[in-house]
Amino acid sequence: MGPVLTGEALVRALSGHPVVAVGDYCAADLLQRGVPLRVAVIDHKTKRRKDDRVASVPQFAKLRPMAVTNPAGIIAKAAWEALDQAFKSGEGVRLEVIGEEDLLALPAIALAPDGTRVVYGQPDEGAVVVVVDAAVKRRVQAILDRMV
Repeated sequence: MGPVLTGEALVRALSGHPVVAVGDYCAADLLQRGVPLRVAVIDHKTKRRKDDRVASVPQFAKLRPMAVTNPAGIIAKAAWEALDQAFKSGEGVRLEVIGEEDLLALPAIALAPDGTRVVYGQPDEGAVVVVVDAAVKRRVQAILDRMV
């Protein structure tokens, strides 16, 4: 969906834009690098193993908590609605998922305002940066349509 970036190249690509991080490792890394997050979507797991590193980052506590259940391998209606509320709130939000957050990058892209950067991890490679615009939203909608 976008380039895989690491380190300072990643920070530069996000600078000056609203950022949504999907995944615990990604959210923790960005917060530790000083990147403000509009939304952090986490499930307290990395590579399906318990991971609470994001909770130890002071900036994480400043994000308004929301909780939602989203089973593995699906996009629950409640998760979609929670993401929609997070964007409409105008606040920094941490969406804490009971279950699995992996597929929630898709509704995050579909719901995010144009210009938002949605970032998710590419294991052992870096972070994928998706620049939200009408074209990428159409691509995501095509994927979502095939999932139904």
